[in-house]
This record gives sequence, structure tokens and C-alpha cells, in this order.
Amino acid sequence: MALDFEIDADKFNALPDPIKAEYKETGGKYKLDVKGIDDPAPLKSALENERNAHKETKNTLLARVKELETTTDRASIDSSWQQKLDRTKSDYENQLQKLNGLIQRQTVTDVAKTIAQEVSTAPDLLIPHILPRLKADISGETPTTRILDANGKDSALTLDDLKKEIVSDKRFSAIIRAGGASGGGAGGASRGGAATQQNTTINSDVDVMKMKPAELAELVKARIEARKQSAA
Repeated sequence: MALDFEIDADKFNALPDPIKAEYKETGGKYKLDVKGIDDPAPLKSALENERNAHKETKNTLLARVKELETTTDRASIDSSWQQKLDRTKSDYENQLQKLNGLIQRQTVTDVAKTIAQEVSTAPDLLIPHILPRLKADISGETPTTRILDANGKDSALTLDDLKKEIVSDKRFSAIIRAGGASGGGAGGASRGGAATQQNTTINSDVDVMKMKPAELAELVKARIEARKQSAA
């Protein structure tokens, strides 16, 4: 079940108590308490404004073209206005692409990074396996993050369900933090520095993005054992 990012008091009161715990009240509204995600409402509002502006510009240009239909230099005028229409369309598509990119980053990429940093000592290795399980959902009033099942299909899974699934996956056992899905917060951020240093060493001679999960786990495990022996 996908959860709305922001709901009113009536919808909040209708939720089960365990789900209510996932929301925080802000200015009379209830927002989903998820780390690493900014409020996407301004992005959607900007996207709607861009769409309306494009419609108005197009209608204005088409009206002007009709006014000039009796002009003798029709071919030249048609070419000129077509160029303006093309530029307007291109500008609109570029703005739309940027807004879609921001929504994708906030609801998918940033969420994957947050999960990986919370549960793994090597988040960069885990992120490519989390990304296919997330999808941006813009069907509602505000963009939300939808969790997909192992086959890439829509599911009723929550972010916590996904974390637990990753932590329990034996393929990643060598790079899962002690405490698993309960990790995170300030302590998780400080340990993330060490993980980044470890990732740099691993990536210096191996293309980890092309490795299978089991191979990644074995590689990390071998590097950790090698460091232990060097320290001894």
C-alpha cells in the first residue's frame, strides 16, 4: 500500500495506529516522516504552472497565425511562426524534463541512498540493488514513493518492509550494519564516512557495478579479512 506524503486530519484519523506513527503534524496537515525527502508539493505546482503557460503561449501564437493568413508572404511568416512554436515547445519540454528529474531524485534516488546508508557499511554497493525496487508515483496530489516487489510489480510493501528484506538477504550479509534495519541517525552518518573510504579502495581496481550481489559480498568480506590480518 502506497502512503500519501501529505494528508488532512480526517484521513489521518481514519488510519490504523501503526500507520499514524509514520506521520508528523505540520500546520494542521500530516506529513509522512521519511528521511532524505524534501516536500515535493512546490515541484508539482511548478510543473502545473509550466503546463498552463505552454497552453496559453500556444493559443496566442495560433491566434496570431490566423490573423496573418491573408498576408502575401505566407511562406516566410509560416516559417517564422513555426520556429517560434518549436522554440516554445523545446523550452517547455526542457523545463518538464528538469521537473521530472527532480521528482525522480527526491522520490527514488534519495530514498535509495537513505536506505543504503542506514543499513549498510558499503552503501554505494547496495544502492544499485535498491533502485529497481522504488518507483515515483505522481498520480496523487503530491509525488510519493511506491515500493515494488522482487519482480518489479506494484506492491503493498512499505519502506520498513524493504529495509528488513534487504537486511535479511544473505547475499548482502558482509556489508550490512550491526543491528540491520534499526541503524541510522547520527551514528549511522559517522560510520558512513568509514564506508566511503572502504568503497574507494574497492572501486580502485574492480568495477563493482557489473558484479553480482554474491560476488560483491565475497569481495567485501575478503577485503575486511585482509585488513584484519594486516592490522594484526
